[in-house]
Amino acid sequence: MQGTVLNRSLLIFSCLCPASCKRCGVFYDMIELLRVWKEFDIDEVSKHLLIVGESAGDCSNCRELGINYLAAKSCPKCGNDFKYVASRTHETRKIKNKRPDLIFIDLEDYKKVTGKIKAKDLFHN
Repeated sequence: MQGTVLNRSLLIFSCLCPASCKRCGVFYDMIELLRVWKEFDIDEVSKHLLIVGESAGDCSNCRELGINYLAAKSCPKCGNDFKYVASRTHETRKIKNKRPDLIFIDLEDYKKVTGKIKAKDLFHN
């Protein structure tokens, strides 16, 4: 199936191939990432979030530091599986290419929501 290029950067295609596809001619370096808002259970995200820094990752659940984000499928300390990833840097494409199994969460959005929850809990207790 052929892809269609719109506005020079947004590629819309109907092939669901997991890698470069000879059938539709789509290559992942041509695809741009777009932010999409979706409702998530914040407790679920917090338990399974890997926060990536310059060279290592942190577990959002137990705060374990220095996790190899390229290889770790779960936290070595608490054992929770990683399902989500957030980045402190702007290396989103690099991380996404290395870890396509993880769902990207915008770190600023995550901090904003968890901050509101902490403030609400503080005033209600």
